[in-house]
Amino acid sequence: IQRPLKLAIKELQHEDIVAETLTQLTAGRTADEIRLDVTKGTLRDRSVRWVVEAYKLINKPDIVQKAFSLCKAGTTPFNLSFESLASVEARRVLRDLPQTDPEMWQSIQPRQKQADDGAEGDADTNLD
Repeated sequence: IQRPLKLAIKELQHEDIVAETLTQLTAGRTADEIRLDVTKGTLRDRSVRWVVEAYKLINKPDIVQKAFSLCKAGTTPFNLSFESLASVEARRVLRDLPQTDPEMWQSIQPRQKQADDGAEGDADTNLD
């Protein structure tokens, strides 16, 4: 997703540069007199449009799905697409994980709260 996003932003920036240059040429300035407005305020205002428009251009299901399918999940044969992560093979690997990699299995287990957390003060409190 990063490459198409950057390309879209670059094209939008180029569009603004061309428009500003043409405006100055139409106003009678010579090529030597043209100065692009690169003040922080102008760039800040324009950058919002660049990002929003670029997002709209790449926010398509096929682009997002392709990006996830190209993302590999470590050294496994899986990628980050729904189809890969929800596959029978992925579920088999997860099912067998306690035997094949107990340390990894332990690291992804939710932490259990201790039964006596917060109970010490309550047990000694007399509300009568």
